[in-house]
Amino acid sequence: KVAPDADQDQSTVAEGANRHIRVLIVDDNEGDYVLVKSLLGAGPVVDYDVRWLPGGEGISEHIADIRPDICLIDYSLAGETGLELIQSVAHLYPRLPSVLLTGESDPGIDAAALQAGAADFIEKSRFDARDLDRTIRYAIEQKRVEGDLAERAETDALTGLYNRAGFSKRLQQAMAVADRTERYLGVLFIDLDRFKHVNDSLGHAVGDALLRAVSDRIRSCCRATDVVARMGGDEFAVIATHMKEPSLSWYLAEKIVAAFDAPFEIGGHVVHAGASIGVTTYPVDYGTAEQLLMNADMALYRAKEEGRHRFAMFDRGMESAAKLRQLTGSELHRAIEQDELFLEYQPIVAAQTGIVEAIEALVRWDHPDGIRYPESFIEIAETSNLMSRLGEWVLREACGMAARRIAAGTDPLRVTVNLSAAQLAAPDLVGVVQMILAETKLPAELLELEITETVMIPNFADGARVLARLREIGVGISIDDFGTGYTALQML
Repeated sequence: KVAPDADQDQSTVAEGANRHIRVLIVDDNEGDYVLVKSLLGAGPVVDYDVRWLPGGEGISEHIADIRPDICLIDYSLAGETGLELIQSVAHLYPRLPSVLLTGESDPGIDAAALQAGAADFIEKSRFDARDLDRTIRYAIEQKRVEGDLAERAETDALTGLYNRAGFSKRLQQAMAVADRTERYLGVLFIDLDRFKHVNDSLGHAVGDALLRAVSDRIRSCCRATDVVARMGGDEFAVIATHMKEPSLSWYLAEKIVAAFDAPFEIGGHVVHAGASIGVTTYPVDYGTAEQLLMNADMALYRAKEEGRHRFAMFDRGMESAAKLRQLTGSELHRAIEQDELFLEYQPIVAAQTGIVEAIEALVRWDHPDGIRYPESFIEIAETSNLMSRLGEWVLREACGMAARRIAAGTDPLRVTVNLSAAQLAAPDLVGVVQMILAETKLPAELLELEITETVMIPNFADGARVLARLREIGVGISIDDFGTGYTALQML
């Protein structure tokens, strides 16, 4: 560490003297450069390595070549002011401190220097070796502290990866580099499969340990120049930088998916956690940093649709599909509010006797463009958090119809209603069912809830407990489409 004040104790001073400080002086007056260099050579503590750039042109290349610890930039440069150069350096190299050198005693220039991003300013006519040495070391230390604070603000505390803010900032920087170098970059959006099941069944401590292990495994697949971030929850993202070909991002996605084939050993538990990945490339898939993230998210949605534990590449057709899902979600919200939904009933007939034993409630949507069937909107309801409302509406309508049949004097018939994964996972499902039975005055034994294997599999233990409670209050349970998914007799 470099002491910010020359009056620090000798141990700190000695620590600062153990290193060189590389200084880049940008000044079109060679006499000023010689003066500053001589003053730094007479400094009491630090060994300075001083370089000179006569004017601001090419400063970015000089910084990349010599990697200075600080830039001293003169206010009066041919063709531009040092303020413009300081602003440029602050934008391109945010961790590199700059100090403005000025021959004028003008508070306006001082204030403008700080606004432009300078760490400090020095009047040439008033500084000596000690003041110059202290200013440089203070500016470096100040920038280091600021950088550490900014880094902590952009770091995920659990995994040590960048967080969403840090990722977004580095994506913008990577896009600027890609434009300048005419290279490609890839954005990978990664979502863990079945992470909620791990949290619910093994506890949050195991879940947190799994997230740390996942971050290590993703990093092991990436290069040192790639950026890895945890975006929140069980979502991760990667920026694959400096790619010569767009296809390299596909290979990275394939590598990460394959890396998740092996289970994780967490606290004595063997945990299987697959990864679904959406991939977009820049500038092939043009847009802002925010748009690239949206592209990768749309591709991730496709990967999940196709069966999870795989990756999908973004294509422009996904934008249309995403807009359609958004539109349908908005229209479905309105449909629930404005009673555009209705139920049709399908008889369930005993094959041996031909007797109708029950009726199944099937939801329909009286859309302005024509009747719509569940396959066109149920999945959208689940992903747009409308499934609980829709499911409750269907349950209330079906129970009400069955109760009205009894009140009209017809033979009672059992009514069956499909239960979605979102409803089964809701903590208040049993209470909602009891409330609706009480409201409609339908006996519990005349209600049967249908589930599919795929609804039960993601969180079998919790689902089984909920079904057991429903059975206790008299509601029937049936398995729909048994044998078309994860058939296992132990599930019965």
